[in-house]
Amino acid sequence: MDEMAVVLDLFARKPIGWAMSFSADSELTKKALEMAFESRGKPQGVLFHHAQGSHNTSKAFRRLLWRYGIKQNLSRRSNCWDNQWNVSSGA
Repeated sequence: MDEMAVVLDLFARKPIGWAMSFSADSELTKKALEMAFESRGKPQGVLFHHAQGSHNTSKAFRRLLWRYGIKQNLSRRSNCWDNQWNVSSGA
């Protein structure tokens, strides 16, 4: 498997969901988010920060966020400072 998606709890500073696949697509991202959501007991009032990318902006992924009641916070294009936790974690 070549690709891995990880969901980090920025408050606890630890991974709470992950998935591996041969391709970085919306299914990979959805599986990681599903694991994170279930492992936290289906929390309310969640804000999901993520970078631009087809797997993060697909209709299927946005539909999952909506179904879980998660607010989406997209980084601006070509601005690493919006997503510095990914840069600092080596993701």
